[in-house]
Amino acid sequence: MSPMTLLKQVVSYLILLGILLGLVWVVKHLLSRVTVSSDYDEIEVPEVDHSPSYAVKPLPLSEMQTDEVVAYSLPRDRNGLGNGNGFAWIAALPGDMVSISKGVLLVNNVPEARCAAMPTRPDCPAFPVGHLFVVTPIHATDSIARGPLPQSLIIGVVANFP
Repeated sequence: MSPMTLLKQVVSYLILLGILLGLVWVVKHLLSRVTVSSDYDEIEVPEVDHSPSYAVKPLPLSEMQTDEVVAYSLPRDRNGLGNGNGFAWIAALPGDMVSISKGVLLVNNVPEARCAAMPTRPDCPAFPVGHLFVVTPIHATDSIARGPLPQSLIIGVVANFP
C-alpha cells in the first residue's frame, strides 16, 4: 500500500470520526434544552424573545439556590390545562418557612423580592422535603397557585435566564 493511499484512508477515517462526534454533541446539546412556547406568559421579561430555548442543567435540590430559575414539567390539572414546560424563580428551599401576610410572600419572615403583592391568600403550610417553593409574576402555575413543586417535576436549573 502506497503512502498516499494510507494517508487518504487516515484522512477519511478522521473526517468520519469528526462527523460522528459532531452528531453526538448536537444530540446531547439539543436534549439538554427547553423551549419557551410562544403562548407562554407566566414569566414576562420584556427583553426575552418568545420561543427561545435555554440550556438546562439538572441539579439535585441540595445544590439549587434561591433566585435561580428552574424549568419544570406541567402536568395536566383537573381542567385539562398544563402539559408543557413551566419556568419560575426559586423563592424557598426545603427547610425554609413560607407564609403570606397581607398579600406579601414571606420567606423566613423576609418579603420575597420577585413576588409582587397579591390578593389575600391563606398562609402556606410547611412544605415537604424534596420540594421547592417557586414563584412567577402572575402565579398561574407557581407554588402559590399549585403548592410546593415536587422534585419529580423539576427538569433543571435554567442557564442564563434574563
